[in-house]
Amino acid sequence: MIATAGAAARAVVASARAAARRMRIAWTGLGGAAPRGASLKRQQTLEFWLRWNLLRRPHSHSWRRSFSRMERLGIEDLVKRLKRREEIGREEAVGALRKLSGNAENDAAIVVAGGIAPLVKLVKTGTMVARTEAANVLMNLSVNDENKVAVAAAGGIAPLIELVASGTPGAREHAAGALGNLAFNDENQVAIAAAGGIAPLIELAASGTPGAREQAAGALRN
Repeated sequence: MIATAGAAARAVVASARAAARRMRIAWTGLGGAAPRGASLKRQQTLEFWLRWNLLRRPHSHSWRRSFSRMERLGIEDLVKRLKRREEIGREEAVGALRKLSGNAENDAAIVVAGGIAPLVKLVKTGTMVARTEAANVLMNLSVNDENKVAVAAAGGIAPLIELVASGTPGAREHAAGALGNLAFNDENQVAIAAAGGIAPLIELAASGTPGAREQAAGALRN
């Protein structure tokens, strides 16, 4: 009995540590590096809370629901950081959102936090690193039909076309992927053509990297 209880406790602590690692990534985008200052205190508080709840109620699912709420708060913080003036801070935030996006719950949290507009702005005005990451996030978000409409309404089509035309190979690939997802909407198809998107997509389909050619061909097909 004692050995069994000890194994269960170790499993609980391991789960708490894994949850804490996920939380760090959600806040910082630095692959597990702990945040600084006040954020560090917040992180330590949440780690303690996770451990205590897991040890107290290891078979309860309520702590998992609470953790999901805490993770959404981390996404809200990242979206706020997209709006700051510091380029490095924006790059780190959009990089973290790129890691988190592609998951339906995280994508919904990014949209609810108001992430689409600052992501579109970052595609327009950010560094090439930030523009590439932002295009990747928009590509993931625009799998959802409502987000297709929201990205277009936020003015996302024109800067994505510009990135297809003049970005780095990776940026062009992600921008073409985003346009491909947006093009599943009939109105967006018209908007992409009207904004001059056909020619750069044809050029990319002919001369881009294999991944970029595939994404551009998909966008033209849609």
